[in-house]
Amino acid sequence: MALANTIAALAAIKADIRDALTGKHADPGAHFADYAGIIRKWWYPNPSLVEETSAGDFEAIIEPTSDNTTITFRFSQTVSEGAEVNWGDGNIETLEGTGNINATHTYSAGAYKIILHKVSGDVAIRGGGTGVGGGCIENSSYLHYVFCGIHIGIGEYAFQFTSGGGTGLRIIVDMQGRTAIPNYGLATLSPEASFSLLRLETITSVGEGAFMNPTLKGLVDRYCAAATINEYAFRGNYLRETFELPSGVVTISSNAVSNNYALLSVELPSTVTSIGSYAFAGCSRLRDFVCKATTPPNLGWNAFNNCNSLTVIKVPSASVAAYQAATNWSAYAGIIQSI
Repeated sequence: MALANTIAALAAIKADIRDALTGKHADPGAHFADYAGIIRKWWYPNPSLVEETSAGDFEAIIEPTSDNTTITFRFSQTVSEGAEVNWGDGNIETLEGTGNINATHTYSAGAYKIILHKVSGDVAIRGGGTGVGGGCIENSSYLHYVFCGIHIGIGEYAFQFTSGGGTGLRIIVDMQGRTAIPNYGLATLSPEASFSLLRLETITSVGEGAFMNPTLKGLVDRYCAAATINEYAFRGNYLRETFELPSGVVTISSNAVSNNYALLSVELPSTVTSIGSYAFAGCSRLRDFVCKATTPPNLGWNAFNNCNSLTVIKVPSASVAAYQAATNWSAYAGIIQSI
């Protein structure tokens, strides 16, 4: 009986961890604080490097394969001496200055954990900006694991062009208390980088390209009650099969959910009033589209371009005729039916 109870308890913990990582908890933050250490060790194949770090810190594990490898770490701070970097090789550096800072360190071949502590002031990881190779960790081909806790902010392009090496890059970001995702803040162009975002329920602003990511895990869309979903916000995901926005979303901008190649179904709330051009373009497997708005939202040009599998658009029963006659919706009159 004791063994059976132990097995049952472990199964429950495993389920909680799985649901937290995939966003399936009714309360996405439930239990995460209890299991943060377990989750972080579970995600990285070298657990000894993931121990004894505050859940509010930023940590990155790198494994350079040759001596004299230079790593640049990009972040910003508002107070001089506002951040401390433990480079993981016995060197600890308190970084001075305000604004954007590039911290550089040289490593021998091996495995190291970089920890960024928030000593005082606001500290945020950031990227190099559009057209600049590298996110917060330049030379990211040596990255294997990233954890961003609640004490460290996320700036624009924080993970842009972040690739990871070897078996790929695993990234966990705890979103507790965050209200905004900046432009391209959680975007990456590499299918080797696997994201999991936790505790998303406070997000009210989604920037341009904010979640543009090939392998983003979790039901991110269901917890983003921003009034506007900006351009490219959810573009280019390889894994997502459903996309469901909560009540409160008003505008879905151009290309916001385009090129989600695995997407099968979409559900939009009654609050939506505008869907931009190419908003769902390139979602070649999309079959079912549900819009709960009683008044047809303004539909941009080619919003469903190359959605060749789209077979049904469901709307409120009293609004079917209005949708069938509305600008750009009328092109799909034959597949518009009641919910």
